[in-house]
Amino acid sequence: MDRDGGQFSATSYYVIRVLRLLIPCVMLVIIMAIFSLIIPDGPFKNETDLMQNVCRQDWWTVLLMIKPFWIWLHEDPLDCNGHTWFVSNEMLFVVLSPPFLYLVYKKPKIGMITTAVAFVATIMFIPFHVHAKDIRWIGIQDIFKYVTEVYFMPWTHLHLVIIGSAFGYIYYRHKGSLRFNWYVVTVAWAAVVGVAFLFFFKLFTYGLKDNERFHKAVFLHETSLTPLWALCVGWIVLACESGYGGVVNSVLRWKVLVPISRLSYEAYLIHITLIMQLSMMRKNNFEIDYYLILYMSAAVFVISMLAAWILHILCVALGTIIFMLKNINQIAQVKDVKQTEILS
Repeated sequence: MDRDGGQFSATSYYVIRVLRLLIPCVMLVIIMAIFSLIIPDGPFKNETDLMQNVCRQDWWTVLLMIKPFWIWLHEDPLDCNGHTWFVSNEMLFVVLSPPFLYLVYKKPKIGMITTAVAFVATIMFIPFHVHAKDIRWIGIQDIFKYVTEVYFMPWTHLHLVIIGSAFGYIYYRHKGSLRFNWYVVTVAWAAVVGVAFLFFFKLFTYGLKDNERFHKAVFLHETSLTPLWALCVGWIVLACESGYGGVVNSVLRWKVLVPISRLSYEAYLIHITLIMQLSMMRKNNFEIDYYLILYMSAAVFVISMLAAWILHILCVALGTIIFMLKNINQIAQVKDVKQTEILS
């Protein structure tokens, strides 16, 4: 808005963002349709046929970006492209974010108060909802209930958008000129590393115990994980941009990571499809161990990034065609002007 004199171009904002999110989803639906035709017969033939039928019925929920609401209404754990719940939430936040951002930009105090109220309401809603529904984390059905009623829902992720926007606003106001005492930086980095490792490795014990103490521990973990994780990521970005990143900043600015970061969205969409394809094409069972998990993870990552690159090229091509069709008159006028200049 600074570049446009405080004006907000809703058309450009929404059209570009919608196309960025929607075009890869269209390609994903097409890829799933193709994969469903080439999966051979095998031990998982019944599961494969069942998944194909679900995809034929629910493919449109991906394009309309209503996947989390569709899963929640039907209460069915079997779903096609269920991981696109993230895209649906992202689209909803894209629609709702501009009024808050515009209010913060024009009237910072009122915008901050409104944002703070929304943040507190979201943080309080999660534990109250989990307690009211008596959602536990023992067994597949309990975990599915938590996922569909809490984790997939956009209102339980609103505080993450607010935290990200707050860090973005801080950087916008100070442009990387913030200065901290060395002990503040040390404590902040220690807290980030400690919180990140604590919440990451705590997931290993899920479903292993069935008692009230374990349930309360998981309850605390799930209700505090996402905001603390968002604060950790926010601090990393702010510290790196303010000159306190050190080795972390050097790693994150490594040029090799640039193309990988640009393919992250397409890789997210396609990797589940590849894992499902690999699982359903197996002819027999196999014993799992840590080495095999590491080996398969590396293989899936490489194949996912390659597939994401191809998907990205297709999306760019389709987006270019849409742009040219939309601006065909302007392109023709520019071409005529250039021809006239050459002739003159």
